[in-house]
Amino acid sequence: MREARERAGLLHAEAARAAAVALALEYRCIANGFLSPMEAHPGYDDPKAIRRSPLAEVDAMLIADKIQNAKDFALHHRESHPRAAWLERYFERWLEALEVPPVRVRELTGLISAPRPYLGAPLRL
Repeated sequence: MREARERAGLLHAEAARAAAVALALEYRCIANGFLSPMEAHPGYDDPKAIRRSPLAEVDAMLIADKIQNAKDFALHHRESHPRAAWLERYFERWLEALEVPPVRVRELTGLISAPRPYLGAPLRL
Protein backbone atom coordinates (compact mmCIF):
# COMPACT_ATOMS: atom_id res chain seq x y z
CA MET A 1 0.00 0.00 0.00
CA ARG A 2 2.78 2.41 0.93
CA GLU A 3 4.60 1.73 -2.34
CA ALA A 4 1.43 2.42 -4.31
CA ARG A 5 1.02 5.77 -2.55
CA GLU A 6 4.66 6.63 -3.22
CA ARG A 7 4.30 5.70 -6.90
CA ALA A 8 1.13 7.79 -7.13
CA GLY A 9 2.96 10.71 -5.53
CA LEU A 10 5.81 10.39 -8.02
CA LEU A 11 3.38 10.24 -10.91
CA HIS A 12 1.62 13.34 -9.61
CA ALA A 13 4.95 15.16 -9.25
CA GLU A 14 5.96 14.18 -12.80
CA ALA A 15 2.61 15.35 -14.16
CA ALA A 16 2.99 18.66 -12.31
CA ARG A 17 6.49 19.13 -13.73
CA ALA A 18 5.28 18.34 -17.23
CA ALA A 19 2.42 20.83 -16.86
CA ALA A 20 4.82 23.51 -15.60
CA VAL A 21 7.14 22.96 -18.56
CA ALA A 22 4.21 23.10 -20.99
CA LEU A 23 3.00 26.39 -19.46
CA ALA A 24 6.52 27.86 -19.58
CA LEU A 25 6.91 26.92 -23.25
CA GLU A 26 3.51 28.39 -24.14
CA TYR A 27 4.34 31.56 -22.17
CA ARG A 28 7.64 31.93 -24.01
CA CYS A 29 5.98 31.46 -27.39
CA ILE A 30 3.28 34.07 -26.71
CA ALA A 31 5.52 36.61 -24.93
CA ASN A 32 8.29 36.50 -27.53
CA GLY A 33 5.83 36.87 -30.38
CA PHE A 34 5.51 40.60 -29.71
CA LEU A 35 9.19 41.31 -29.13
CA SER A 36 10.81 41.08 -32.50
CA PRO A 37 10.59 43.30 -34.40
CA MET A 38 8.80 45.40 -31.80
CA GLU A 39 8.09 48.55 -33.79
CA ALA A 40 6.82 46.68 -36.84
CA HIS A 41 4.44 44.42 -34.92
CA PRO A 42 0.79 45.10 -35.76
CA GLY A 43 0.02 44.98 -32.02
CA TYR A 44 1.34 48.53 -31.69
CA ASP A 45 -1.55 49.80 -33.77
CA ASP A 46 -4.13 47.24 -32.72
CA PRO A 47 -3.74 45.29 -29.45
CA LYS A 48 -6.11 42.66 -30.87
CA ALA A 49 -3.26 41.71 -33.22
CA ILE A 50 -1.24 40.46 -30.25
CA ARG A 51 -1.62 36.70 -30.20
CA ARG A 52 -3.14 35.42 -26.96
CA SER A 53 -2.80 32.02 -25.42
CA PRO A 54 -5.87 29.81 -25.12
CA LEU A 55 -4.62 28.95 -21.61
CA ALA A 56 -5.89 31.14 -18.75
CA GLU A 57 -2.78 30.29 -16.71
CA VAL A 58 -0.55 31.77 -19.41
CA ASP A 59 -2.67 34.93 -19.56
CA ALA A 60 -2.31 35.25 -15.77
CA MET A 61 1.46 34.82 -16.07
CA LEU A 62 1.60 37.48 -18.79
CA ILE A 63 -0.49 39.91 -16.74
CA ALA A 64 1.80 39.46 -13.73
CA ASP A 65 4.89 39.91 -15.91
CA LYS A 66 3.64 43.01 -17.71
CA ILE A 67 2.38 44.68 -14.50
CA GLN A 68 5.72 44.05 -12.73
CA ASN A 69 7.83 45.17 -15.69
CA ALA A 70 5.69 48.25 -16.35
CA LYS A 71 6.01 49.24 -12.69
CA ASP A 72 9.79 48.83 -12.76
CA PHE A 73 10.03 50.68 -16.07
CA ALA A 74 8.01 53.62 -14.70
CA LEU A 75 10.06 53.70 -11.52
CA HIS A 76 13.54 53.34 -12.98
CA HIS A 77 13.62 54.02 -16.74
CA ARG A 78 10.70 56.11 -18.00
CA GLU A 79 12.64 59.38 -17.76
CA SER A 80 15.98 58.09 -19.05
CA HIS A 81 15.54 55.20 -21.48
CA PRO A 82 16.13 56.16 -25.13
CA ARG A 83 13.13 54.07 -26.22
CA ALA A 84 10.86 55.07 -23.36
CA ALA A 85 7.93 56.00 -25.60
CA TRP A 86 8.03 52.61 -27.36
CA LEU A 87 8.31 50.74 -24.08
CA GLU A 88 5.42 52.69 -22.55
CA ARG A 89 3.30 51.81 -25.55
CA TYR A 90 4.48 48.20 -25.42
CA PHE A 91 3.15 47.75 -21.87
CA GLU A 92 -0.08 49.61 -22.62
CA ARG A 93 -0.77 47.47 -25.67
CA TRP A 94 -0.05 44.20 -23.89
CA LEU A 95 -2.31 45.04 -20.98
CA GLU A 96 -5.04 46.16 -23.36
CA ALA A 97 -4.65 42.90 -25.33
CA LEU A 98 -4.91 40.98 -22.06
CA GLU A 99 -8.11 42.92 -21.29
CA VAL A 100 -6.77 44.53 -18.11
CA PRO A 101 -8.48 47.93 -17.73
CA PRO A 102 -6.35 50.88 -16.54
CA VAL A 103 -8.09 50.94 -13.15
CA ARG A 104 -7.13 47.29 -12.60
CA VAL A 105 -3.56 48.01 -13.73
CA ARG A 106 -3.36 50.68 -11.02
CA GLU A 107 -4.83 48.31 -8.42
CA LEU A 108 -2.41 45.51 -9.27
CA THR A 109 0.54 47.89 -9.39
CA GLY A 110 -0.41 49.16 -5.94
CA LEU A 111 -0.53 45.62 -4.60
CA ILE A 112 3.05 44.92 -5.68
CA SER A 113 4.48 48.32 -4.78
CA ALA A 114 6.30 48.59 -1.50
CA PRO A 115 6.63 52.00 0.08
CA ARG A 116 10.02 53.56 -0.48
CA PRO A 117 12.23 52.99 2.54
CA TYR A 118 13.02 56.01 4.66
CA LEU A 119 16.71 56.43 5.42
CA GLY A 120 17.81 58.71 8.18
CA ALA A 121 16.87 59.69 11.69
CA PRO A 122 13.40 58.68 12.89
CA LEU A 123 10.74 61.24 12.08
CA ARG A 124 9.32 60.90 15.61
CA LEU A 125 10.64 59.48 18.81
